[in-house]
Amino acid sequence: RKFGPLGWNIMYEFNESDRDCGLKTLEFFINRQKVEEIPWDAIFYINGEITWGGRVTDYWDQRCLKTVLKTFSSPRIIEPGYKYSRGDPYYCDPQRFTVDEYIHYVQNFPTIEDPEIFGMNQNANIVFQTKETNFFISTLLLGQPRAAADEGQAEENETALEIIRYIQSVLLTKIKRDELHESLTVLDAKGQLPSLTTVLVQEIDRYNISLKVVHDSLINLAKAIKGLVVMSEQLEEVFKALLTNVVPNLWAKKSFLSIKPLPNYITDFQRRIEFIQNWARNGGPRSYWISGFYFPQSFLTGLLQTHARKRVLPIDSLKIDFKVFDWVIIQQAVFERRVSGKDFGALYGSLPESTEAGVNVHGIFIEAARWDSQKGGLWDAEHGELFSRLPVVRFIPCLSLTPGDRYDAPLYKTQARSGVLSTTGHSTNFILSILLESRSPPDFWILRGTALVSGVADNIS
Repeated sequence: RKFGPLGWNIMYEFNESDRDCGLKTLEFFINRQKVEEIPWDAIFYINGEITWGGRVTDYWDQRCLKTVLKTFSSPRIIEPGYKYSRGDPYYCDPQRFTVDEYIHYVQNFPTIEDPEIFGMNQNANIVFQTKETNFFISTLLLGQPRAAADEGQAEENETALEIIRYIQSVLLTKIKRDELHESLTVLDAKGQLPSLTTVLVQEIDRYNISLKVVHDSLINLAKAIKGLVVMSEQLEEVFKALLTNVVPNLWAKKSFLSIKPLPNYITDFQRRIEFIQNWARNGGPRSYWISGFYFPQSFLTGLLQTHARKRVLPIDSLKIDFKVFDWVIIQQAVFERRVSGKDFGALYGSLPESTEAGVNVHGIFIEAARWDSQKGGLWDAEHGELFSRLPVVRFIPCLSLTPGDRYDAPLYKTQARSGVLSTTGHSTNFILSILLESRSPPDFWILRGTALVSGVADNIS
């Protein structure tokens, strides 16, 4: 709970009763069962699925809970020299003889817990402090009083009008869907449009709805500030949001999921529109910017459907495998070159073309880890490195998939990781899980809180 999304995606109300039930389960199976071996599997199941697991609704939180329980409820805890933490050797069985000696030992635990106790590295403290600071600042901003004097009110009005003019100047009012590149409209033998073309058209429609909400509210707000229309409660909320640099709730309801402040949100929106426009005008790119999709799950479905049609396979039988290249694409560099009319082909390096056999995807960030192909893939993050770029990943449709020892890393839309629980059992913030090579076991990364995100709060892409 202290470390936010690095710990649990959802804040659960674990309490003393849960702990008491867990202790009673241990007591029952250890002290009252007349068997030679302790039934660890039964203890693990009851605590992981009922006592604590009964409160957990997120699949990835369930995985995290079970990994934590392995540390404290498995046969290895009775092995000589076993430590509950990889870091501080103090967290182990002191091999004392009386209860008082154990109590005295526990009372001398460090006052401030090291994140390593929970399986995290030192960056978790930075995440915690950043979260607390952001909460404090946002609370102060929301609590700021409105200017009472006429002069102060006039200054606020002028500031809001400047922001309105800026947003209107950088955001298109509508993305045209009737200018599709000829390669996107080639019909197959059955007279069907390419699946990814359907995905593109749906993305255009979604973004156009969002753009309409943004521009309509800005036009009406500008009129309300000038006294031409009544300042409604909804427009008042947009006005306050513009002054405090947050995304208005009116926009967020019809927008892509984002936790960015308003300036970064507008810049991100601008890049997304440019990505979609370029795809429509010039055909499918060699690498797709997954952060630029309004609904990235539809892109994954389109990828599988394209492969299924080409190979005449049932789409339900297909899975996605992954291959990480040693090449990083920064979308901002692509955006700047395209806007200035410069050639951007060199930014894709020697990447293979995206086809029905596999597509290249970039724009993914790693939290609580970094990618180092020289060290076998996933590697522990440097101190102060809260996130890093994952190189281009090739998504490969296949009939069978062998995870092996690869880490099953969940990919989320934002760093918040939480969302509304959908019928699939996953959060609406969740996109898919990507298998990544690593020399460390999966449990190491689960406790680290390692995950992938397609968008970070900072203004980078």
